[in-house]
Amino acid sequence: MIKMGQKQEVLLRFFREGDSKSKISRDLKINRRTVRRYIEEYLAVQEKEKLAGNYMDGCMSSYVSQPPEYYRPPGTQRKLTQEVCSQIDAYLEENARKRREV
Repeated sequence: MIKMGQKQEVLLRFFREGDSKSKISRDLKINRRTVRRYIEEYLAVQEKEKLAGNYMDGCMSSYVSQPPEYYRPPGTQRKLTQEVCSQIDAYLEENARKRREV
């Protein structure tokens, strides 16, 4: 899991020090795609601030102070049907039988 400090380090090294995305990912041991995503997100926020008139040259935007967000698509929920219950009961009975035999 990437922490907020690492996210800031990625942006500082890319924009101020001029390091490449690959070098940043190697040094910080972060996936190169993650480095690219943080840079692209920062540029998008910066562009929005320019359009809104809130942009100050040389100042990192509010994006830098936000913790990283992770998106996990919702999984499919399964219903507990009678068929599943009977299968679970069969496994439990089989397990109990095996324990008695040992």
